[in-house]
Amino acid sequence: MSLSGTFTTISLTDLLQWLSHARKSGTLCIHGERYSKKIYIREGKIISSASDDPTDHLGHFLLRQGKIDEAQLRSAIETQQHTRAMLGKILVTVGVIEEKDLLTALVQKAEETIFGLFLWPDARFEFLDGELPSRVAVPLNLSIEDVLLKGGTWYDDLRRVRAAFGSSRTIMMTTGRDLDASIAPSDSLPRRIFDLVDGRRSIHEICLQTHASEFVVGTLLHLLYRQGFLAIRQRVAAEEQAPRKTFSGLLDEARSLLRTGEAQEALKVLAEAHPLSPQDAELHRLRGEAQTLFQEQVARDGVRPDRIPVVIKPLESLTGEALTPEEVFILSRVNGSWDIRSIVSICPFPEAEALLRIKGLAEREILQLQDPE
Repeated sequence: MSLSGTFTTISLTDLLQWLSHARKSGTLCIHGERYSKKIYIREGKIISSASDDPTDHLGHFLLRQGKIDEAQLRSAIETQQHTRAMLGKILVTVGVIEEKDLLTALVQKAEETIFGLFLWPDARFEFLDGELPSRVAVPLNLSIEDVLLKGGTWYDDLRRVRAAFGSSRTIMMTTGRDLDASIAPSDSLPRRIFDLVDGRRSIHEICLQTHASEFVVGTLLHLLYRQGFLAIRQRVAAEEQAPRKTFSGLLDEARSLLRTGEAQEALKVLAEAHPLSPQDAELHRLRGEAQTLFQEQVARDGVRPDRIPVVIKPLESLTGEALTPEEVFILSRVNGSWDIRSIVSICPFPEAEALLRIKGLAEREILQLQDPE
C-alpha cells in the first residue's frame, strides 16, 4: 500500500518519524520544484538515498570533501559508462579512496540529502510500501531520529543564514582578517570556500565552484561571517515566487513549444510541471521528446560531445562580460584538452543546462569548439 501527499499536510519530520516507529520498509519519493530525491528505508532505518540533484551525487560530494579531484571524477565516470559499475566501487578499485572513507562519505551524503529536504516545504511525496531496489551497493543503517535531530539543527542554522544573507545571489567580501590554518586547514572545505570570497562572486557561484549545495556553503559562510572573517558586500533579497500554473496548463504549454521546436523552453516548463504530478506518463513522454530534440538541436549547432572548447578571448577581457555563475564554472574548466563530454560530466548542474551554456559562450565568441585531432 502506498501513501502520498504534500509536506503542507504532513511535515517531513512527522512522516519520517511515523516510518521509523512503524518500522516500515520501502522507498520514500520526494518531488521538489526542480529535483527529486529518494530515501530507501528498511524496518524503520535508512539504508540508502538517491537524488537527481547533481550536488547530491557521490562524485560531487567527494569533490567538495577534497577526497578526489575533477580529473579523477571524470576518469571514473568514463569507466562507469563502459562497465556500469558503481562509482564508489570504481574509485576504491583504482585506489583513489579507501573503502572506509567511501562508507563515511555515503553516510554523510545520505544525511545531507535528507537535510536539503527541509528546504522543500511544499514538496509532494509518495511512500512505496515494500518497494526497495534489488541491490544497494553499500547498505547503511541510519537511525531516522538521529538524522532528524541533526537536520533540525542544520535547518535552524540555515534560517539564520537566509535571514542574514537574503539569497544565494548575495556577494560576500573578506574583512582582512587572516583565516589561520588551525581554524581551517589548507585542504579543508571552509578554507576553499573562504579563498573563493573575493567581493565579486555570489554565494551561488561559490556553491558551483566547490560542487556544494547552498545548504553547506551558506552555513560555512555564515560561521565565518559571525566570526568576523567575512562581511556582506552586496545583499540581494530573495525573490517572491510567482503563482504556480496548473499541471494541465503547463503540459499544454510544453506541447505548444515542442510543436514550434522550442525544446529548451519546453524543458523549463516541464521542470515546473514535474513536482505537481511526478509519476504522470504524459509528463515523462514529453520530457523525453524535449530532451531528444534539445540534444539534436545543440548537436546541429556544433555542440557535440567530442568537440574541445578553447577560450579565444583574452582572459582580461572577460571581466567585462556579463557571465552567469554557470558560465564561469564552465570557463574555469576549459583547458584545451577536455572535450565537451568531460566538462559536462563534472558540472554540478543538469546536462541540458551545461550544453546550453557552452552553446551560448560559443555564440558570443568566448569559446571556440574544435574538432578532435
